[in-house]
Amino acid sequence: MFKKSQRSSSPSLFTGISQHLNGRKIKQLEDTNAWHNCFYQEITSRIDENIFAPLYVEDNGRPNASVRILVGMLILKAGNDWTDEQLFESCSFNILVSYALGLTNLSDNTPSPATYYNFKVALLKYEQTKGINLLENCFQSLTKDQILRYEVSGASVRMDSKLIQSNVAKNTRLQLCLGVLSKFYKSLSEQSISLLSSSDKELLETISSKSVEQYTYRLNKQSASERLETCGKLIFRLLDLYQSVASEEYNLLKRLWTEHFELVDSEDTQENGPKPKDTKDQSGSTLQSAHDPDAAYRNKPGSKKQVITGFVCNITETCALSPPTEEGQAAEKPLNLITDVQTEKATFSDDKFFMPAIENTRKLLQDEIENALTDGAYNSIINEQFSRFDEATFNWYLTAIQGAEGNYDFEQIDEQTYKVTDRRDGKVQTTVLTKKGKYRIVEHHAKPMYRYFEPKTIINYFRRKQMENYPQWVHSLRANSEATIHQVFCKLNGMKSKYRGLFQHHQYALNRCFWTNFKRIHAKNIEFNGKTLIISLFSIVATTILDSSIFQKNYYLKIFDKILYCYFKERFLFRGF
Repeated sequence: MFKKSQRSSSPSLFTGISQHLNGRKIKQLEDTNAWHNCFYQEITSRIDENIFAPLYVEDNGRPNASVRILVGMLILKAGNDWTDEQLFESCSFNILVSYALGLTNLSDNTPSPATYYNFKVALLKYEQTKGINLLENCFQSLTKDQILRYEVSGASVRMDSKLIQSNVAKNTRLQLCLGVLSKFYKSLSEQSISLLSSSDKELLETISSKSVEQYTYRLNKQSASERLETCGKLIFRLLDLYQSVASEEYNLLKRLWTEHFELVDSEDTQENGPKPKDTKDQSGSTLQSAHDPDAAYRNKPGSKKQVITGFVCNITETCALSPPTEEGQAAEKPLNLITDVQTEKATFSDDKFFMPAIENTRKLLQDEIENALTDGAYNSIINEQFSRFDEATFNWYLTAIQGAEGNYDFEQIDEQTYKVTDRRDGKVQTTVLTKKGKYRIVEHHAKPMYRYFEPKTIINYFRRKQMENYPQWVHSLRANSEATIHQVFCKLNGMKSKYRGLFQHHQYALNRCFWTNFKRIHAKNIEFNGKTLIISLFSIVATTILDSSIFQKNYYLKIFDKILYCYFKERFLFRGF
């Protein structure tokens, strides 16, 4: 039964944590600038538990555990890169973590591990059945509240993507087949196993008794190819034998057959039967691992080549520009917050993230988006048209264009005609629009033939011309998006995560973005309170100097200089003041 929990427990006389501390410890515990108090104020106490009400029965059963504590535990785990054991230990015995979750008594209990895991499973099942990620709704609700309270400017936004390697080993196609077969065989009941022929049962026993690496360790190229064909024939027989079985393992075996094998029917009897498909015809979305069916393969070229089996995550954030002061120096940095998180398979194109990211961000902001900054991977005609819609026009700054620059200059004459100048010899031609929507000129450097231009090619040309005139602040803001990607995913082992599956990776990215926004707000509050303290100290010292004799003024000035030095130069020395 769903029941809203209290925001925090009230400290009692005998079990209150603060009742057993004194002096410096109590000051540190109750410091409003400390991370644990800031986490409670900004995250735990502001979580809308009603968002998670659909996970529970309305009027039956025992009351649920505190949802705000469960969500807080998820965020703390991802933020500190804890294992589950470290999380439960910290929540039970770390006073600062207890305060961050709103637990102020030694007798307060955190949710048990079983409750914690059941909550995560309930989130997964709800998304599978309803298509709604409740943790994502919570992130949007909390971020919208933070944007309003801190008056975050959403006039400019930027986005970037990150490839994430799933926690699976790299497999050859034979190892993939062995893994799926072993998983399917172990899922069968004794009654189902009895339907197998003795030879198939013996083969499956051999495959399941070893790891895929042990099975393939001594195989050369020819013997591995023969074993792969043997696996294909075995899979074909299993699919026919267990047609009535409805299980995830059977569906995985069926997918393996569909994507990696085919039934050959030719006049040559030796070529008949199940055969492996040609790998050249396969895409990156084919099955890559028996333990993570959602993971996809991607080979991303570039200066830093990336080859992964996993997912891609897109992060969108506000990026307000610091206004210069009258002296020409930059003022204090504005607060920027992450507004949207999207996670898809690695084969998902970056340009498809653009429109949903803008629309989701608009729902959270209190002002209209005027500028959007991305790299060349987001470039597409659809996104170009989207940025120019009459009801929501904004400036879209692409800081790079994919592909090489061509040999032609374009000048628009009217809506369907362009003047084309060949840079190599200066020849000028006028384009002809074909029925297929392409623009045509006569190619004159080789044999007389036509040269066709896609509309995207012409758009990219004008984009490159615009990039030459971008103001400096565009490149500065765009470059900082790499820092955000690092801040969110710095706990990964390179690109490899600890998780498997699309849902788990999206939950991880959401929790990391919860934590990143919190850390930014915490740093902003410390900066604000520190400046307020310095102003107060300055007022006190200035008043004292005016009321003191000439000999005392030099003494107070030296003390004041030390205070300023400790705060602005050596912040850690300021703890003594």
